Parts: sequence; structure tokens; C-alpha cells
Amino acid sequence: KHETHDIKCILFQFDDYGLSKTATWQIDQVYKLLTRVRSANLVIIGHTDAIGSNKYNISLSQKRALSVQNYLIKEGINSKRLDIKWEGEIHPVAQNKNPDGTDNSSDRKFNRRVCFNFLNIPENVSVKYINNIPEYLKIRY
Repeated sequence: KHETHDIKCILFQFDDYGLSKTATWQIDQVYKLLTRVRSANLVIIGHTDAIGSNKYNISLSQKRALSVQNYLIKEGINSKRLDIKWEGEIHPVAQNKNPDGTDNSSDRKFNRRVCFNFLNIPENVSVKYINNIPEYLKIRY
């Protein structure tokens, strides 16, 4: 039997790495998949928007990834199954600035996120990654 799991990126408030109720609900979906599929490992990837120094944003993105990792470990997932990466502001999914160069606070909130990459998923399991970004805001590469 084939099963599909929808996994959403977790969004954060500005300059924050605390987990909201929505975030913990989303991490619980990740937890359920990890407990159902024992072969699966997970990469947790932290990101920030472009406000602040590069050094600060690297640190903040690490704290975001660690907060998700710590939550999963506290729930009982073996830390050997979890890897974290932190990328700061280098991979935005939405515009940080408007075309005229002014701040775009409504769009850059989508860059303050933790996303997931599942590894060792069996063929009968599909993971659909959902980033919650309105189509018109997405950056085209």
C-alpha cells in the first residue's frame, strides 16, 4: 500500500527561534513519519530572511534547526537519525525586498523557516514538501 505524507516548512517570527503551536503541530507530522518509517533519516535545514548580518543569520538559522531537532529528540527520535544544516539567508524562497529596493516584510516572512529532507524513504512512501508560499511570491531560479 502506497502512502503519501505532506510535510510543511515551519515558519518563524522575526529574530526568533521559538516553536509556535503551529510549528509543533507540523513537527508532530514529521515525528509521525519518522516513527512509521524506521529506515528514514532526516535533514533539518534552518533559514533566515535577509535582515541582519550574514554571521548573525547563520547563527539564527542554526538555532532554528536545533530547536526542531531538540523537539524531535525530546519526543523520542534517536539523534543519530537527525542531521541539521543552517544556511542563513542564502536560499530565499520569497523576495526580501520590493523591486524599488524597499523592505518587503510581508514576503520575507516566508524565508524565516526550517525545512526538511527525508532520506532512506522506501518506495511505497512519498513525501510531498509544502512550503506555504503563494505562487506569485515565489522566486524563480
